Amino acid sequence: MGFELRPSGSGEIMRCPFHQDENPSLSICGRWWKRWACGLSGDIFDFYWNLGYIADRPQFLSLTPSDPPTRPASFDAVGLALRLKKAEGPGELDRLIEARSWPFTADWLRRVWGVGNEPGRVLIPHLDESGALIGMKWRTATTKPRSFPGSRFRALYGAWRMWERSGPVLLVEGESDAWMASWEWRDGTVLAVPTGAGTRPMPLGEKEPVVIVFDGDRAGHEGARRWKEALGDRSIVVELPVGLDLSDCILGRMKVWDEIKALLSRSG
Repeated sequence: MGFELRPSGSGEIMRCPFHQDENPSLSICGRWWKRWACGLSGDIFDFYWNLGYIADRPQFLSLTPSDPPTRPASFDAVGLALRLKKAEGPGELDRLIEARSWPFTADWLRRVWGVGNEPGRVLIPHLDESGALIGMKWRTATTKPRSFPGSRFRALYGAWRMWERSGPVLLVEGESDAWMASWEWRDGTVLAVPTGAGTRPMPLGEKEPVVIVFDGDRAGHEGARRWKEALGDRSIVVELPVGLDLSDCILGRMKVWDEIKALLSRSG
């Protein structure tokens, strides 16, 4: 499923998916949306709930400004709160894992990263540093990740894990590289610049040593350089072979992955 968005004022506008809408009547501004035809509005949770993608609206993780989170939310609690519809038989995530030859299971991704496994759709929740849901992506086994309207990725993917772990940080490019790296390396924190968010620096603590490993292309090299400038001496950049991403290097058991793990070990 996709949505055709077009600029409108300070936000965007689209045809409302909740009724037959010949003229775009649903506006989006930041994390909030409003359907002008009937006045229906809400945050990102309301949008998914109205579409039928979550069974219950998790009130304790509301994005309402008057009810901010007071402590880091348990990620297991987040997974339970979303209560994505259970797939009967294999879901799309199983197909994606098989297509990419990943060594982990759909159950592991759901339990550790909260990824939803539905027929025809993989749902990827994105949380900020406090554990509050700030966005959601969807993809299939054959398409790249796309964000739902209203999602704004202003925190590193996996940022909530900084509360749970200490030690060095491995900073990668994209959610799937974060999954693969966290399966193979568990002595620190794996964070990712979210797909589609660009590679401009975002908040990342103050003390932890960081090893930066972005894709082996021009954009990845430029992004790594900007992060290195922002983080200074606490960071080290590892450039991957041209045309490869970190998942390729790990699956291929390439020497560069051993070098990355050695750097992380020394940094810790």
